[in-house]
Amino acid sequence: MKAGLTFVTGNKAKAEDTKRLLGFPIIVEEVELDEIQELDLEKVALHKVMQAYKKFKTPVFIDDVGFYIEAWQGFPGPFIKWILKSDEGSSSLLLKMLEGVKQRKATAKLAVAYHDGKKAHIFIGEVQGSIAETIRAGNNFGFGWDAVFIPDGFNKTFGEMTFEEKHSVSHRRKALDKFKEYLDSQGK
Repeated sequence: MKAGLTFVTGNKAKAEDTKRLLGFPIIVEEVELDEIQELDLEKVALHKVMQAYKKFKTPVFIDDVGFYIEAWQGFPGPFIKWILKSDEGSSSLLLKMLEGVKQRKATAKLAVAYHDGKKAHIFIGEVQGSIAETIRAGNNFGFGWDAVFIPDGFNKTFGEMTFEEKHSVSHRRKALDKFKEYLDSQGK
């Protein structure tokens, strides 16, 4: 059953990362789903996977990300994409908003939501870290805040890491590993 699962996303780069991390063939449907405006990442993911299942009527999965800044009591969470979109995908606005803020701890969190045809399941991956003072992308820009997020235990941002380094600790890897374990436990 793993081969042929449908991943619904409007983000080609996310689809490529997901294919590579899962290690089995998936069908990618490039569709933007409506997103409820909600601070609870799991509610956002559940809403999206229900839409995807309703549209495709086959087992589907989606993911949604949140970026939680401790100094802002967890904001922006799932709203990080709007901060990045307002800055053309760059982390510059995020850094500007953090000017003068000493507490730079943050958590990157990914929710993978899977609908098996009967019900929805959620798999969460998260990684703790801090936010750099400047954009540090190296040769691998990655996703919006990758250039400023330094995972705990490292001195490089996600954007400075190789794919393998980043995903040895990434929130995406952790959530997708939980998803794969679930599929294996169900004999799928």
